[in-house]
Amino acid sequence: MPPAPKSTSKKPGAPKAKGAVRAKSGCYTCRIRRKKCDEQPNHLGHCQTCVRLRLQCLGFGTKRPEWLRESHNVTELREKIKTFLASQGMIKGHSGSGPRNAEHEPEMLRLQDDYSASSETPPTPQLVLPPDLPPQTDSIRSWPSSSHYSGINHESHYDNGLADGAPYNHTNSLVPSSYQGAAFGSSFSRLSDYSPVGWIDDEYADGAAFPSEPDTYLPNDLTDQLIGHYMTKVLKIQYLLADRGLERIIRGTFRNKFSKEAVRLLASVHWCRFIKPGQSALEHEETQGRYQSLRALLTQRRFSGDDAMAALHVISSFLFDGGHGTWEEWLRVVAGYVESVLKDPSYNGPADALKRCDPKTAFVIKTAIWFDVLASITTQKPPHLLWAIRAMFSPTGEWEASPQFSMMTPMGCENDIVWALAETTNLAWWKQQETDKGRLSVPTLIEKAGKIRATVGSKIGPANIPYSDDLEHSRWLTSNIFRVSTRLYLHCVVSGDHPAVIEIQKCVDEAIFFMSQIPQNTSIARSVTRMTVFGFFICGCLANNDEQRDQIFGQLNHETAEGVGNCNSICNLMKTVWAEHKESGIASGVPWREHLKAAQMLLV
Repeated sequence: MPPAPKSTSKKPGAPKAKGAVRAKSGCYTCRIRRKKCDEQPNHLGHCQTCVRLRLQCLGFGTKRPEWLRESHNVTELREKIKTFLASQGMIKGHSGSGPRNAEHEPEMLRLQDDYSASSETPPTPQLVLPPDLPPQTDSIRSWPSSSHYSGINHESHYDNGLADGAPYNHTNSLVPSSYQGAAFGSSFSRLSDYSPVGWIDDEYADGAAFPSEPDTYLPNDLTDQLIGHYMTKVLKIQYLLADRGLERIIRGTFRNKFSKEAVRLLASVHWCRFIKPGQSALEHEETQGRYQSLRALLTQRRFSGDDAMAALHVISSFLFDGGHGTWEEWLRVVAGYVESVLKDPSYNGPADALKRCDPKTAFVIKTAIWFDVLASITTQKPPHLLWAIRAMFSPTGEWEASPQFSMMTPMGCENDIVWALAETTNLAWWKQQETDKGRLSVPTLIEKAGKIRATVGSKIGPANIPYSDDLEHSRWLTSNIFRVSTRLYLHCVVSGDHPAVIEIQKCVDEAIFFMSQIPQNTSIARSVTRMTVFGFFICGCLANNDEQRDQIFGQLNHETAEGVGNCNSICNLMKTVWAEHKESGIASGVPWREHLKAAQMLLV
C-alpha cells in the first residue's frame, strides 16, 4: 500500500509578521531586540541588560502601546539599535567605529530629533529615545466614545477682542517676581504608582486587544515620548474626575500645532517637577522656550476649539508648577472661545448649545466655566461667563438631565453650586463697589445673599451608601465639600472674614467633617483633595483653632511630596495668612482674599 500523503494543512496560528514583538515578558527595549531580558529593574525601572548596553530601557508593561503594535515601527527601532550596538563593538564580528574616550565623544544617537540634547553629556554614548523622559510603563488606552450628540461639530472661531473690563489682563511676565524660584508642591503622585479614580477600564483589564481607530497620525505621535508621557502619566491626573471618553477627545486635538505643543509643554513641566521638585519648571530653559513659542497663539484674532484646548493645557502647566503665574491671559482665550459658541445663533441659547454641541466643545465649555468661576475668587471680579452660568445653571431654570450638561464631570460640583459660587463672587465684587462709593445698603446685601443661601443649604445624603465605584464616591465627597465651602464663602462676604462668627464656625466644622470622610492613602484621597483645594484653603484660613488648622494643613501637606501641583503653595499661603492675622489681632478679619489675589494663585 502506498504511503499516505503528507498533510499540507498549516499548524494552528498564523505566523508572526516580520518585525513583530514576540516576547511576552521583559522590558519593551529587549522585546524590540528579541533578546532575553533579565527582568531586574533598578530604582529607575531600567533593566540591567539595557543599562549594560547603554540603551534606554522603555520600561515594562503587560500591554504594548499602539505604536509598538505597528511592525514597521518595531523594525525601524530594532535596526537603529543594532546599528548603534555594532558601532560600539557590542555585536560579535563588529569591531566598532565609536569613540573610546570621552574627549572625542560623538553626539548621542537619537531616534527622534524633536528635542534638544541635555546639557550634561555622559562619558559614553547612549541610545536615547528621546532624552530626559521616563520609560513607558503603561499602554495607551483608547476608550470608545460614550457621548452622542445631535447638533453641530463646533469648530467655529471667535474674534480675540473681549469687552473692556474683562477679568483677564495681559501681562508679559511668566511668573510673578515675588514667587520666582519658589518651591511649589504637589497634589499628584509619582510617575508610575498613581491610578486616579475613573481611569481603570475593566473591558481591557485582562489584556484584551484595544479598539482600533482610523487615527493615521497616532503611531508617529506616540514615538514622541513627550506626547506618550502625557497620554500615559499626565492626562489622568490633569482631569481627575473626567469621564473615560476624554482621552479620545484629547488625541483628536493633536492635528492642531498649538494643542500638540501645549501638551508637550505640560508633559515637560510634569517631568521637570518630578526630577527637581524644589524648582519652578517654567523657568527651565527648555520649558520656557516651549512656552514662548506658544505665546504666538495669543496674537491670533480668531480661535478654534483646539486652540482653546491648547490654552487649557497651558493653564494646567501653571497649576502643575505651583498655581502662580500669568494664567489669566490664557483663560481669556478659553472664555472668549466659549462665549462665541454659547452665542452662536445656530443654538437656542447657552443651554441648548451645551446640550447639542459635540463632546469636545462641551468639555471645553464646562472646563472653562470651572476655571473661570474659581479664577474669579482670586481676581475678585465677576466671572466672565457669569451671564452664561445664570442662563444654564440658575436654580429657577430648567436643567437638562443629560451627563453632557452636568458639571459633576469634570469639576465634581453640582450645577446649582457652580451658579452659587459664581454669584457669591459677584456679590463680593458688588459689595466692594458699593462700599467704595459710600452707599452700601445692608438690607440689599442680605436680600441678595438670601437668594444664594437657599441654594447652598445642606444636602449631604447618606455617607455609608455602597458606591458603584471610586469615581462615584469621589464625586460625592467633592460635591459636598464644594457646597459647604461655597456657603462658608457666602458668610464671609456678608459678615466679614471673622472666624468667630457662629455661621462661619459651623461651616468650617461641617467642611472638616466631609474632609475626615476622605479615605486616606487612596486614589480617592488624592482626587478629592486635589479637586477641592479651594475648600481646603478657605476652611484652613477661617479655622478658629490649631487642631482644625493642623488637620487641614496635614491633609494638604500629605499631597505635596512628589513635586507637581499647587498644594504646597496653598500650605505656604495659609501659613502667611495665619501669621498676619495673629499679628493683627482677633478683631481684624482674616486677610485670605488679599493674599490670594496678590499671589495670583489659581485654586483649581
